[in-house]
Amino acid sequence: MVIRRGHNRTIVAIAHKLLEVIYILISRRVPYKDSTVDVEEVIVRRNAPRWIQALKKFGYLKPDGVVGLGGQKKTKMKKKPE
Repeated sequence: MVIRRGHNRTIVAIAHKLLEVIYILISRRVPYKDSTVDVEEVIVRRNAPRWIQALKKFGYLKPDGVVGLGGQKKTKMKKKPE
């Protein structure tokens, strides 16, 4: 586009397109969602180490990665004699 129209016109065209998108988002009151980025995956990847550390701290996850019962001991249920 720069070659055909020139640098200044290209800047104006891109700014115009951005303003159109911003106007639609604001008028419809919807958040912008980038189709190329999975936001949930990014959040999980960023916070997972902290979540795992908290699980280990409170005893829900043992250091070797085995799931526990939060520091509680397992007890077997005894059958009542009939």
